[in-house]
Amino acid sequence: MKALISFLIVTPMVALALDSDLTLYNAQRYGAEAKFVLRVVDYRGFPVADARIFGGFQTGGNLNDSEPIRGITDANGEYMVQGKCVDRVRCVISKEGYYSSDLLVRYPDRMSGQPVKNGKWQPYGTTRTIILKEIKNPVSLVHSKSICPQPPSLDKWYGYDIERRRWVSPFGDGVHPDILIKVSIEAKNEMNDFKAIMEISFTNNPYAGAYMLKTDDFSEMKSIYAADTNASYLSSFKFVHEKHPNIKQTPFFKYVSGAEITDTRLDAYSYIVFRTRTKVDDKGNLVSAHYGKIYGLWEFFGGIRAANVQFNPNPNDTNLEDMETATRSKNKTQCRETINTKR
Repeated sequence: MKALISFLIVTPMVALALDSDLTLYNAQRYGAEAKFVLRVVDYRGFPVADARIFGGFQTGGNLNDSEPIRGITDANGEYMVQGKCVDRVRCVISKEGYYSSDLLVRYPDRMSGQPVKNGKWQPYGTTRTIILKEIKNPVSLVHSKSICPQPPSLDKWYGYDIERRRWVSPFGDGVHPDILIKVSIEAKNEMNDFKAIMEISFTNNPYAGAYMLKTDDFSEMKSIYAADTNASYLSSFKFVHEKHPNIKQTPFFKYVSGAEITDTRLDAYSYIVFRTRTKVDDKGNLVSAHYGKIYGLWEFFGGIRAANVQFNPNPNDTNLEDMETATRSKNKTQCRETINTKR
């Protein structure tokens, strides 16, 4: 009798779970309808009308399996995105005079208690806001992806010229020690058992330093427009990347079970804004400086590499809006507008 009661109680719950799983399976295989209002605003929060929407609904397992999205925002900066997809919707938003932005919506939404309802992805019909950053006053910044080779030796401080991308004399033809770098490495196995530390110092220049920010990853213009002269500039940073095998002992043998990892590197979603080459007057007041930014991921095991380093060569110019990025964005926008016009 107890077994029968348990069966009667559990069976409807199991059936409901199976039905929910089957609904999600069918949506991921055959598609369900997605719908949301895409609201485009500028950095001040004002709606951006006549922005081009260029993207697609994913309809299959390959990236080319998609149903295109083409549209233009209305006077309120809005465009209704609606169509069938199996897992993702991507929209690139662009307009002349702005940096393009990217919105990627993935289904199922794990925060939704019921990811699919009546053949529709949930949440359904909500508003998603995306920011278009204006192209304001871009300047030519000095670029470098590989910031510098391995230091001349480990465990010692060396000056590095960010503009020339060289160690300073006598280890290279760099002129200004914009930043001091020290790397320490302990490695038993370079892949699975190592500890690498990179220390960064701006202590050779008064008022020099840097502060860390998160990237505007939705936009082609991922940083702030200008360095904040009133920010709290830190004079030193310490980044650690460490990995060691987790060795367990049984009565008969030892074995590796995963790894212990410490990673405080500047990651792919962060960057630092730096100030260097500072000069002060006879009263100790800051009168001149150079500014720039360094994007992560910042590697320092087997050479020092950052995703992108940009240096403003003009003294006392806090502008961090890069001409190369602005030009690339303009060209992409013109290309998308040509495609939309042809359609």
